[in-house]
Amino acid sequence: MLTGKEIALIKAITSFCGEDSGCLIEEAKLYAKVKGKKFNEVQFDLALKTLEDEGYFDLIRCSRGEEKLLYLSPKIKAKNYERERKQLANSLLIKILFAVLGSVCAFLVTKILYGLF
Repeated sequence: MLTGKEIALIKAITSFCGEDSGCLIEEAKLYAKVKGKKFNEVQFDLALKTLEDEGYFDLIRCSRGEEKLLYLSPKIKAKNYERERKQLANSLLIKILFAVLGSVCAFLVTKILYGLF
């Protein structure tokens, strides 16, 4: 399961790359986009490494003068992340609705049986 910081990082990466097969991002811009999630640079690098190891994207670090650049190539796992989250939320909602419906039916059956006897 992904942590909140890793989720924020995946969302930031997919917003930069979109549907492209890869994108070149300045590390400072990516860090600035997720900085509101209480990242420090060590956690940022650790989250990038973890997501790369788990197969969400390929990461190549490079530099251009003083700039640190990241070439990120999202894999299928990262591209399907949003769809999987929506499916999980829908599945959970359906389960909750069935539980509520079942309890209402049980309540009604109980009232009917008490009325008969």
